[in-house]
Amino acid sequence: MTIFVEPLETIEANNELQALRETEAREITRILATLTDEMRREMPSIEIAAAAVAGLDFVAARAATAAAFDCVEPEVTEGGALELVDARHPLLEENLRAEGGAVVPVSLRLDAGRPVMVISGANAGGKTVVLKTAGLVALMALSGLHVPARSASVPLYASVLADIGDRQSLAAHLSTFTAHIRNISRMIELCERPALVLLDEVGTGTDPEEGSALGVAVVDNFRRACGAHVIATTHYSGLKHYAASEQGVQNASVEFDEKTLQPTYRLLVGVAGSSSGLEIAQRFGFPPHIVSAAAARVEDSSRAAGDYLRRIKREAEEAEAMRRALEEERAAVAEKYAALEREAERRETERVEKFEREMRAGLADFEQRSRELISRIEDRAERVRVEREAGRRASELRREAQRTAASRRAARSSNSSPPRA
Repeated sequence: MTIFVEPLETIEANNELQALRETEAREITRILATLTDEMRREMPSIEIAAAAVAGLDFVAARAATAAAFDCVEPEVTEGGALELVDARHPLLEENLRAEGGAVVPVSLRLDAGRPVMVISGANAGGKTVVLKTAGLVALMALSGLHVPARSASVPLYASVLADIGDRQSLAAHLSTFTAHIRNISRMIELCERPALVLLDEVGTGTDPEEGSALGVAVVDNFRRACGAHVIATTHYSGLKHYAASEQGVQNASVEFDEKTLQPTYRLLVGVAGSSSGLEIAQRFGFPPHIVSAAAARVEDSSRAAGDYLRRIKREAEEAEAMRRALEEERAAVAEKYAALEREAERRETERVEKFEREMRAGLADFEQRSRELISRIEDRAERVRVEREAGRRASELRREAQRTAASRRAARSSNSSPPRA
């Protein structure tokens, strides 16, 4: 049992304490209500101040982001091209910075003449990163933010649509394929010109032949019916052939170093890439006998297509290496020419200065001798005539010296102009 005993001497004091507490609570409520009423009268000013603070906070966040990721101001155009030069995904860059690494930038261009890019190449080579980088940079530019790139031009897109990742769900009775199909169907409904459409592994999750045909049809529909800029990733040969044969569609690939069996994450525009699935399986420690058995089962046509793509990639790499070598040689020749030009200009400057000094010395000597000769003439009229003749001759010498010096300077300037490349 619990027994509560309250002494008679404390009853009155306790009642008074409870009354004071109730009075205190009523006073607090009154003060808060009064302050609330006063603030309610200032509500328009408070809303303006809150909006101003939010705007300033947004500007400060934009500036901090631009400084942290070395961003540039993008050019947003009406119906122009999507052109990204050395664009970087800020989240990927932040993670790599923490690990002491550096992100490989992405450069691409989609315009009215070539609005579609099909990206192929090795798994884990960076294809999806290209999609996410392009989409994020476009949205940042349209939101008034600076973008992490060396330069960027973004059309004023009315819609940016993406199907990236695996949305399969047991709860929603969605397989990998049906999840992609449902999402792409919704994208077709929402697509509004001008649009940017990003499709990751389009047509995947079903029979490869049917998936390849469906992927081509989806990409072509967005291109023709919606007039969209489309970037799609794939491993299907059908989409690679579509990009190679269709006007307005360009192939691209993520580079894969076959010597080290490592991706370089560089985007190579203009050439399709091989998936290199067996090589990657070997790199990740797959049992060699399984890799060999898989290689033996690859059809001759698929092997030939893979070899062809690898040969094309090697030729593209050799062409790029040759271009870099020629660029370096051109720079070396230009530097050598500039050094010779500087030396020739120095010598010509010395010759001009020497000529001017000799001309001034000759003119001074002429004037000195003229004065000496004039001082010896006793006839005043003859002396005046000789003085005039000497002054005229000195003026002619000065003008001749000035003309000669000016012509030499002009010849030096024309000779020092750089040759055309």
